[in-house]
Amino acid sequence: MKAGPALLLLLLVFVPSLAIRLHPVRSESFQHDAVTSQMAARAGIAANAWDTPETFQHRRFHPPLLSYVIIANNRIFGDDPFRARVFSIIAGALTCLAVAFAVQRVTGGGRSGTFGGLIAGWLLAFLPVHLYVSRTANWDALYSLFSACSLLLLAAHVASRGFGRLAWAGVFGALSFLTSELGLSLLPAFAAVLIYDLRRDPPRATIRRWLATLALAAVVITALWPAGVVKLDLLRSLRFRLIDSAAVERNRPWYGFYTTLFEQAPWYTAAAALGALVALRLAVRRRPDANGGRSAHHLPVELLPFAVYALTVVVISTRQRLVYVHHIADLFPALTVVAMSAFVVASRMMSPLVRKAGAILALVVVALCALSATNPDPDVVGPQEHPGFLGVRDFLQQHDGARTYYYYTYAMQYYLPTAIVGGGTERHWTREKLEMLKNGNFDFIVCDWSMFDPAYPTVEAVANGLAPEFEVGHIVLHRRTGIPVAWIFGRP
Repeated sequence: MKAGPALLLLLLVFVPSLAIRLHPVRSESFQHDAVTSQMAARAGIAANAWDTPETFQHRRFHPPLLSYVIIANNRIFGDDPFRARVFSIIAGALTCLAVAFAVQRVTGGGRSGTFGGLIAGWLLAFLPVHLYVSRTANWDALYSLFSACSLLLLAAHVASRGFGRLAWAGVFGALSFLTSELGLSLLPAFAAVLIYDLRRDPPRATIRRWLATLALAAVVITALWPAGVVKLDLLRSLRFRLIDSAAVERNRPWYGFYTTLFEQAPWYTAAAALGALVALRLAVRRRPDANGGRSAHHLPVELLPFAVYALTVVVISTRQRLVYVHHIADLFPALTVVAMSAFVVASRMMSPLVRKAGAILALVVVALCALSATNPDPDVVGPQEHPGFLGVRDFLQQHDGARTYYYYTYAMQYYLPTAIVGGGTERHWTREKLEMLKNGNFDFIVCDWSMFDPAYPTVEAVANGLAPEFEVGHIVLHRRTGIPVAWIFGRP
């Protein structure tokens, strides 16, 4: 990329993206998110790398890279509620810039390509869900940045031959996985580029290049997370994701999150949907090649990794047990590249007058999308919603002065009001614990879905053990999905 367009994108995309993310979100969950990540980070780099006692559980079985970043962030900027999120703010703004660079590169540059990059960066900058996740101390913004860079480098590799860009794509892919196991969603994009390479280059050279990239990615993963390989925690992490107890119940329909996002950002959603349709039309439409045949596609082949990744995430999100906001939030950088690149390519087939009208319309859409950024509740599912922290807090605030024992996750005290006088952090129910609570001077007992064991595997078993002194008086439901996530026992 030439210095002029690159500097323009840096000034007009990164700077405003960073500025808007510096403004604190009004949602209360901005002040209380990713507590377990902060707790795990305090254990130190070596403890997370080797998963010493409790760090793996504190990370909820996620890979450890976020903990390293939090440690570095807090040492540089501090750990108050705002400074602890600086890394996410910067990563979110850089993701917008990466998207702008991707559109500029995929479309071949020029005025239209640079303008398309500006529009793409601005659309992502104002998108409520991306704006939210890039102002929280969670891993979404960091993962979006690494995955976007990996896809951008894959696209650059498609446009040329050699090992360098492919190797860097593998490194950023490994960093994506070390940030979140959702990095596996990049594998189909890598597979698609591998197939493309095998069709255009000698198989032997291609295989050597890809094996070297795979080895480099493995070295990065092993160096930053040796316990993932030595202790097989990498496999344990994936297993935990598949059988996560929060998803045992049937989730809301998979399209529910998309519906919520459409309500938050209808103009972005309409533009992205239309752009995806234009991309599909350009992909199937043929144009004359250099020899007069009709074998060349209108859609640039460099868009392949972005399109495959976006499709992969959509397919994953249709699985009811796997629907989380993370899948949806991480879709948008790639989707934005696909949509805006398609618009740029299609505009070059239009008359100058139509192109000018399209540019004006794009600016209007960006302005309308900017209004979506003022949404006071931009989160789809705040991190505290999975264990029902806010629902428990709201219930207990209605019973001021009550003595409450919370048999709950270790982060519970971070969320609940100071009026609570009882507390426990053991991870399993026992008969002795039940008898102690029955004979204790407690008004309420709070339990989440992670505390059961073979002796008391269900809420009903715990309720029978606490009867007749206690019975289930209130069930906390996940705010968006309606799944029961916490039970509050009270005296009859």
